[in-house]
Amino acid sequence: MIKVVFVDLDHTLLNNHGELSLKNFEAIRKYKNIVKIIIATARPSRDTRFLYDVLGLDTPIINYNGGLVHNYCTCYSTTYLDPIRVKEILENLPTYENLWIESANGPLMKRWDDDTLKWSRCGNVVPKLIKEISEVDFNLLHKILVSSSSDNNLLNALKNRLNKWLEILPDRINKAYGAEIVLKELRFSWEESMAIGDDENDIELLSLVKLPVAMPNAIGKVRKLSSLVVPSNGGNGVAEALEIVLGGKK
Repeated sequence: MIKVVFVDLDHTLLNNHGELSLKNFEAIRKYKNIVKIIIATARPSRDTRFLYDVLGLDTPIINYNGGLVHNYCTCYSTTYLDPIRVKEILENLPTYENLWIESANGPLMKRWDDDTLKWSRCGNVVPKLIKEISEVDFNLLHKILVSSSSDNNLLNALKNRLNKWLEILPDRINKAYGAEIVLKELRFSWEESMAIGDDENDIELLSLVKLPVAMPNAIGKVRKLSSLVVPSNGGNGVAEALEIVLGGKK
């Protein structure tokens, strides 16, 4: 029996415009007292607080792809980048176009562009502008996003695969790592778990749960390992999945 449901955020619980549909909202509110619903996302905690409160959740939440597990009152786990290693990585990048750095003390960035403006709006935060790497305190960093300039062939190859930005996370940190912490805290097992996702950062988690579920827009790897692919439904995929699995809908 499924007792825990891990739900990805972007392009899963939220639609392609970053909006929560009424059907997804109603489904989460309906089933949150029947199963433990856990949001698992790459986003920082400031981006998810409003949604967490609107949905009436009190369960742990996974931010930074597993780098932070908490419930806004209690922190169960936090993992930071190794300061020596990340300093070496950034100092040895030949060229890069922009940086977005998630620090426990607030975000930092090199310059404004369409993406950094969007991220700033999402979290209602104004990041600190930096001109040189030497301005960065490398302690207490959750993750770093790097976009490359046109002459950096290595980063260009990576960003083409990862939608422009290269994400740097602590070693061995992913959503499955965060989910393991959640399951231990709630005293449930992988055999009692379901996960819903669509992209590369969901693969480790989907590979471990009893019931992996893919969105209709999911990449091939996610669809291939999933037991259920919900039909195309205009951004209501989470509601559809919950009704099929928990509500007995055919």
